[in-house]
Amino acid sequence: MQELYLERNRIGSEGATCIARLLCKDGHLKIVSLAHNPIGSLGAMALASSLEQNRSLDRLDLSYCDIDDLGVQKLAQSLKHNTTLKYLKIEGNPISSDGVYSLFKCIYDTSDGIHSIWDCNHTIRGFHGQHPMYSPSFPETNANKLLVKKLTEILATCNRRYYSALLSKSSRKIAASRKILRYYFKDEKFEYISCLEETEEKLVPNVIGWLGRYGDVGIVYEVVRDMPWLVDHKRNRRKKDSDSGDVAMEGDIAMVSENVKEVESR
Repeated sequence: MQELYLERNRIGSEGATCIARLLCKDGHLKIVSLAHNPIGSLGAMALASSLEQNRSLDRLDLSYCDIDDLGVQKLAQSLKHNTTLKYLKIEGNPISSDGVYSLFKCIYDTSDGIHSIWDCNHTIRGFHGQHPMYSPSFPETNANKLLVKKLTEILATCNRRYYSALLSKSSRKIAASRKILRYYFKDEKFEYISCLEETEEKLVPNVIGWLGRYGDVGIVYEVVRDMPWLVDHKRNRRKKDSDSGDVAMEGDIAMVSENVKEVESR
């Protein structure tokens, strides 16, 4: 059996716990829907724990299940250990901005720079279907709209765009690399180069070297491709101040070149 639909069956937290036990052991189910069942946050927490072990589920529908922020936060934490789920529908639940923010940190956690971003979930493609996540606990304020916009943009530009049917490690590396570049070289899409100009020069080789070990060669190439323009621009600017600036820049160029050669060799 690959699909299990149990909508509107008055299933509570105990029933959800039984299904969670099934998901811990099952390796065939692709779709499970518990929509419009009062499983509550306790049921959501049980299902969240099962997601840390399950490696087959593709879609989980928990819309209109009386799940509050605590349940959503547990789901978000567990998703960082899951690499197969693509869709988690949670619209129609009494979720506040705290719950939505936990979903945002699930896919884009910058608390510890590169390392926390790398440990995020890079395979989830959406948290709701046709209906938005808005509820009485999540009013349409400007701050909430901005939070949803950022959440949607990260999913669209990173997780969805570089998701592969096979969910290979390389596809998740591409999504993670995109997020890392977004974090270090500005949140706005495709403005990495303009931000490189404002970034401490010694950071650039370190970031590229890290991506060379854990990221994707194509992503590194996109950054390095425009480095000559950046180097020339900074060299001309530094000549106006002192000749010592050119020496420092050439040292950084050499470091970047060594990292690029290492990436290409791999």
